[in-house]
This record gives sequence, structure tokens and C-alpha cells, in this order.
Amino acid sequence: IVLFTKDSVLSAICIVTLLVVLVIGIQYTVYNCQKLARTVRNDDKTHKSTALHIHQDTVESLKQQALSYSRTTHQQLGNELESMQQLQQSVSTQVKELQSVLSHYVAMQQKQQRDDNENKQD
Repeated sequence: IVLFTKDSVLSAICIVTLLVVLVIGIQYTVYNCQKLARTVRNDDKTHKSTALHIHQDTVESLKQQALSYSRTTHQQLGNELESMQQLQQSVSTQVKELQSVLSHYVAMQQKQQRDDNENKQD
């Protein structure tokens, strides 16, 4: 009894071969998709890590700039205050000298007026 003919055996071999090729193709496609998914996840982690690193660098840079500006401003204010104090001392000294000169001038004027009054009486 012949169960399979030559043509049916060839057809079965072709069908099995096509199924094997199809299964291998599907497995290869699934493998490549998984590989691509891993790559995308790793790229996403790298991107997030890089973005976080850049953000941290930016924040640190801004902190340093603010600190530097604060120190500079504080120093400038200290210098301005010292300058103003020196100016105040100078003005105070000049005011005292001017008061002394004015007192002397008033005393001279009063003396001159008394002398003039005495001369008129004589």
C-alpha cells in the first residue's frame, strides 16, 4: 500500500520548508523588534541621564554666578559705604572749619562796628 505519492511527498516537504522558513522569519523579526526596543530604552535612559546632567550643570553654574555676583555686590556696597563714611568725615571737618571762620568773621564785624560806633561818638 502506498500512502504517499512522490508528488505528495514533495508538496509536504515544500509546505514544511515554507513553514520552517516562515517561523524562522517571524522569530528573526521578533528578535530584531526586541533588540530595537532595548536600544530605544537605552537611548531614552541615556537621553534622560544626559538631560539631567546638563540640568544639574546649569543649576550649579547659575548658583556659582549668583554667589559670585552676591560677593561682588557685597564688596561694592562695602566700598561704597566706606567711601560715603570718608566723605561724611570730610564734610563734617569742612563744616567745623567753616563755622570757625564764620565765628571769627562775625567777631571781626562786631569789633569793627563797635570801633565805628566809638569813633562816631568821639
